[in-house]
Amino acid sequence: MEDKSNKIFNENPSEILYLSFNQDTSCISIGSESGFKIVNTCPFLDLYYRDMKGGIGIVEMLNNTNILALVGGGKNPKYPVNELILWDEEKGDKIGRIKLKQKILNVKLKEEKIYIVTSEKIYVFNYNLNIIDALESKNPLGLISLCYKEDIVAYPDRKIQGYIRIKNYDKKKNYLFCAHKTPLSFIQINQDGNLISTSSLKGTLVRIYNIINGLLVKEVRRGTEGSFINYLSFDPTNKYLAVFSDRKTIHLFFLNNINGNNEENQNQKSRIISEEEEKKNDGEIIDINKKSVFNGFNKFFKYFGAEYSFTRFKINCNKCICSFGTDNTINIASYDGKFYQVGFEPVNNSESFKIQEEKF
Repeated sequence: MEDKSNKIFNENPSEILYLSFNQDTSCISIGSESGFKIVNTCPFLDLYYRDMKGGIGIVEMLNNTNILALVGGGKNPKYPVNELILWDEEKGDKIGRIKLKQKILNVKLKEEKIYIVTSEKIYVFNYNLNIIDALESKNPLGLISLCYKEDIVAYPDRKIQGYIRIKNYDKKKNYLFCAHKTPLSFIQINQDGNLISTSSLKGTLVRIYNIINGLLVKEVRRGTEGSFINYLSFDPTNKYLAVFSDRKTIHLFFLNNINGNNEENQNQKSRIISEEEEKKNDGEIIDINKKSVFNGFNKFFKYFGAEYSFTRFKINCNKCICSFGTDNTINIASYDGKFYQVGFEPVNNSESFKIQEEKF
């Protein structure tokens, strides 16, 4: 790879517009004001860079293949911001395009589906570029999360802030439940497709729910002051959860007893509203989370008893993505153009330590 590609990304970190892991987190896609770059995470190395002579605001890989989804962005977009380009890196050329009426906020790829997120809808296409579904959502941040083992998608509700819709294509079910009372800032489904972590714009608490029944199985506290939580990540074995906010700190939490089968959860009523139940009420959403005043006090005490992180790591950037590696490590890619591998000890009040630092 030419030295020029590294200079384009490293001399002006503000040029980085987008960062994303592929489905198994083995690669990072990087969009910039000049093109896109793909790097390998373990070991860290550049795979390829392409100068597009224009800004790439979204770049998503399909697994570890040569197929990418590109959307223009930045000060001088290469493509219109309402147009998705399917790109074949082996050919070095586009192989298809999808044009929408609204700006594209997010894109996710699966082997058989392309999810394109706008502020009002999530469009689902196949790779013949035929639309196969359209999901309504009030979604100014372009939030979406997929499960790659099962065909499950989660996204904000179209009517009430803080509510999440989950569609399971395999089981042909569509569910709805309340996660927060304020608008969502991030959602993340775990690899197994049975848990979802959520944060709101308040930015103090993160909640983990059982997707099957909508029950709250864990609540953790990032801090007491508000922040914008912009990334959540499950450990593949569901032992840990990583939380990153604009306070430039990654918090790591233990995930114990999160299968939703403990005694407390068995006594709770399911928080899930099925599509059939919603239709019976003419589309009106009933708040099934209302409790007696005494249960309200119980929730009050639980709020102050929410679990804190067992370790944390500070970076010099207010936006990043992260994923867990092997042997108690976490990989971090930040929007200031740096990659970190950080080690941690799974004990309370332990110190995280930097193993590796690289530039994109």
